[in-house]
Amino acid sequence: YFLSNGTTSGKYISFSTNSAKFKDGLLYLLGQMGLVATALEHQPPGSGEQAKQQWYPDYSIKIGGKQQIEQCYPIWQRHTYAHKLQAHLTRPMRKVAEYIPISEDLIGLKVTSAEEIEPVGEYVYDFSVEGDENFVCGTGGIACHNTDADVDGAHIRTLLLTFFYRYQRALVDQGYIYIACPPLYKVERGRNHHYCYSDRELQEFIRDLPDNANYTIQRFKGLGEMMPQQLWDTTMNPETRTMKRVEIEDAAEADRIFTVLMGDRVAPRREFIETHGSRLNLTDLDI
Repeated sequence: YFLSNGTTSGKYISFSTNSAKFKDGLLYLLGQMGLVATALEHQPPGSGEQAKQQWYPDYSIKIGGKQQIEQCYPIWQRHTYAHKLQAHLTRPMRKVAEYIPISEDLIGLKVTSAEEIEPVGEYVYDFSVEGDENFVCGTGGIACHNTDADVDGAHIRTLLLTFFYRYQRALVDQGYIYIACPPLYKVERGRNHHYCYSDRELQEFIRDLPDNANYTIQRFKGLGEMMPQQLWDTTMNPETRTMKRVEIEDAAEADRIFTVLMGDRVAPRREFIETHGSRLNLTDLDI
């Protein structure tokens, strides 16, 4: 596709399409390859009858950076201007990449700015709602942060609290940030069920059951595994839900942990791992 609908300036490669679905699919495919691409939307040029000839906008997907250009070599190796990209790769790098490599398919990016946007719809649940990437907000000036109950949710919680602490400090100072607490387990015994919010609570509940009790345990790996009514009853219903109010100490600690583990200083990170690594239980990791 790149050979017929792609172009290059010698420093990046770019795909062009007027299909929004194709654009989204291509971004997803590139993401699976570990490539971070930039997508731009271009409105039809001209006005009046000239604009009516093209109803849909054009999209351009651009991939830059020497490491990424080299990684997608099979895509552009037979392009007419492949020699320009080869020459670009041989030049010495002048700028250090502004991201932290975490794994083969995960990088850390520093937040450089934060700005308020107007929501498109009345309700926003997820960050990934197309055209409405915003925080989960309710009425009465409350911003509620809702993540999974496992270690993945704890990771996201740390990232979000760090963001609020650094860029929206007033929300934390005035007590407007809450953490919605979904259950981690569901124990069913006959027609009855009980939700547990931690491994310790699960073990205590099972210990109190009769020795011959028959029961089943369901572990929720993510909120998406819950049925809508179940999610409402356990996490979202104002009459039954559990929410933790974030104190300034919580956000400050999240910021400290984030800085230690993902900062550019190696010594504090090594010290943290050497100090706390022996306490790690691999069975607690959601791998």
